[in-house]
Amino acid sequence: MGLVEKFGAEQSRDRHGDHLTWPGTDAGFPILGRVAGTMKQQEYEDLEHKFTYHARWFTMWEQADALEYLYVQERAVNGWFKVLDREKIYDPIKRGYRIWLEWIQVYGVAPVEQPDAVHSLVARARGGDGFDMAG
Repeated sequence: MGLVEKFGAEQSRDRHGDHLTWPGTDAGFPILGRVAGTMKQQEYEDLEHKFTYHARWFTMWEQADALEYLYVQERAVNGWFKVLDREKIYDPIKRGYRIWLEWIQVYGVAPVEQPDAVHSLVARARGGDGFDMAG
């Protein structure tokens, strides 16, 4: 099952910073932002991929953290997110794990004619809130 079939209904600006366009890139990743007009097949194949870096502790005895961890891992095992590092620490008092996770989220970036949220997000990523592996 591909990313579109599994996650194609996902539209969370809070999680991704902008609208997700599905189906996305030729490689299957969603496009961050709305596609301007109609795109030809060659344009889909030539889209740049952008990576946003994330890192945080997950406290697995807290339900919200456990659900968020599952959210990230589900997308990682299906190929959308890429886990870079993971460290588990057992807390004997809480009888549970704290997990440090570093990951990247992969998006295609739609070509646009005017600046929009996609350009703003990429500019922020280059400024230190993430990194740009394509540039």
